[in-house]
Amino acid sequence: MSPIRLLVLAALGYILYRLLISGPKTGPSATAAPDNSQQVDDVLVEDQICHTYIPQQGAESCKVAGTTYYFCSPECRKKFQSEQRR
Repeated sequence: MSPIRLLVLAALGYILYRLLISGPKTGPSATAAPDNSQQVDDVLVEDQICHTYIPQQGAESCKVAGTTYYFCSPECRKKFQSEQRR
Protein backbone atom coordinates (compact mmCIF):
# COMPACT_ATOMS: atom_id res chain seq x y z
CA MET A 1 0.00 0.00 0.00
CA SER A 2 1.42 3.37 -0.99
CA PRO A 3 2.01 6.06 1.69
CA ILE A 4 -0.45 8.46 0.03
CA ARG A 5 -3.22 5.86 0.02
CA LEU A 6 -2.48 5.12 3.68
CA LEU A 7 -2.62 8.83 4.51
CA VAL A 8 -5.96 9.27 2.70
CA LEU A 9 -7.44 6.24 4.50
CA ALA A 10 -6.22 7.59 7.85
CA ALA A 11 -7.80 11.00 7.13
CA LEU A 12 -11.11 9.37 6.14
CA GLY A 13 -11.01 7.20 9.25
CA TYR A 14 -10.46 10.25 11.42
CA ILE A 15 -13.37 12.10 9.78
CA LEU A 16 -15.62 9.07 10.26
CA TYR A 17 -14.52 8.80 13.89
CA ARG A 18 -15.34 12.49 14.56
CA LEU A 19 -18.75 12.11 12.92
CA LEU A 20 -19.57 9.06 15.01
CA ILE A 21 -18.40 10.67 18.25
CA SER A 22 -20.34 13.91 17.74
CA GLY A 23 -23.38 12.11 16.39
CA PRO A 24 -26.78 13.70 15.90
CA LYS A 25 -27.74 16.12 18.63
CA THR A 26 -30.73 14.87 20.57
CA GLY A 27 -32.32 15.93 23.80
CA PRO A 28 -33.77 19.20 25.02
CA SER A 29 -30.81 21.36 24.05
CA ALA A 30 -30.90 20.31 20.40
CA THR A 31 -34.66 20.41 19.84
CA ALA A 32 -35.90 23.23 22.02
CA ALA A 33 -35.18 26.91 21.81
CA PRO A 34 -33.09 28.32 24.65
CA ASP A 35 -35.11 28.91 27.80
CA ASN A 36 -34.77 32.57 28.72
CA SER A 37 -37.18 32.30 31.64
CA GLN A 38 -34.28 31.67 34.03
CA GLN A 39 -33.12 35.27 34.16
CA VAL A 40 -30.55 36.20 36.76
CA ASP A 41 -32.12 38.70 39.12
CA ASP A 42 -28.93 39.62 40.94
CA VAL A 43 -25.99 41.69 39.75
CA LEU A 44 -22.45 42.03 41.01
CA VAL A 45 -21.49 45.28 42.70
CA GLU A 46 -18.05 46.51 43.70
CA ASP A 47 -17.12 47.11 47.33
CA GLN A 48 -15.79 50.67 47.67
CA ILE A 49 -13.19 49.70 50.28
CA CYS A 50 -11.63 46.37 49.27
CA HIS A 51 -12.78 46.47 45.59
CA THR A 52 -14.20 42.95 45.58
CA TYR A 53 -17.34 42.10 43.62
CA ILE A 54 -20.30 40.71 45.53
CA PRO A 55 -23.95 39.92 44.71
CA GLN A 56 -26.07 43.01 45.31
CA GLN A 57 -28.79 41.15 47.20
CA GLY A 58 -26.35 39.83 49.82
CA ALA A 59 -24.31 43.01 50.19
CA GLU A 60 -24.24 45.52 53.01
CA SER A 61 -25.39 48.92 51.77
CA CYS A 62 -25.07 52.55 52.74
CA LYS A 63 -26.76 55.56 51.14
CA VAL A 64 -24.77 58.82 50.98
CA ALA A 65 -26.15 61.91 49.23
CA GLY A 66 -28.68 59.86 47.28
CA THR A 67 -26.09 57.32 46.04
CA THR A 68 -26.19 53.75 47.33
CA TYR A 69 -22.84 52.10 48.01
CA TYR A 70 -22.44 48.36 48.54
CA PHE A 71 -19.96 46.50 50.74
CA CYS A 72 -18.88 42.92 51.28
CA SER A 73 -19.01 43.13 55.07
CA PRO A 74 -20.14 45.36 57.92
CA GLU A 75 -16.47 46.16 58.59
CA CYS A 76 -16.01 47.64 55.10
CA ARG A 77 -19.24 49.61 55.48
CA LYS A 78 -18.09 51.03 58.85
CA LYS A 79 -14.70 51.94 57.39
CA PHE A 80 -16.39 53.75 54.49
CA GLN A 81 -18.69 55.63 56.86
CA SER A 82 -15.77 56.68 59.06
CA GLU A 83 -13.89 57.97 55.97
CA GLN A 84 -16.97 59.96 54.92
CA ARG A 85 -17.08 61.73 58.28
CA ARG A 86 -13.56 63.13 57.88
